[in-house]
Amino acid sequence: MSNSTHFLCKYKQNLHTHTVFCDGKDTPEELISEAIARGFDSLGFSSHAKDVGIALLPTVVFAALFQLLTRAFSAKKLIRIGVGIVYTFVGLVVFLTGAN
Repeated sequence: MSNSTHFLCKYKQNLHTHTVFCDGKDTPEELISEAIARGFDSLGFSSHAKDVGIALLPTVVFAALFQLLTRAFSAKKLIRIGVGIVYTFVGLVVFLTGAN
């Protein structure tokens, strides 16, 4: 049992730290310097659910649009729309990367 306890306590770390970009008082640079000074092996930055919600918003919007499209169009039309989107995406990538 002592070996497993030693393994669990091997690293000094803080995996839940807030910065001034959330509701913390220090900048990431200040927190990193302090963690190094205190001998931490690792430091993790965290945020709140509001920030996660904002990050996931494009996925939610895409899913909602997909649901609306599947109800409004037949399967054959959706396949044609999907193929058109893929062609447009590939063409845009080729154009932007200059591989023409």
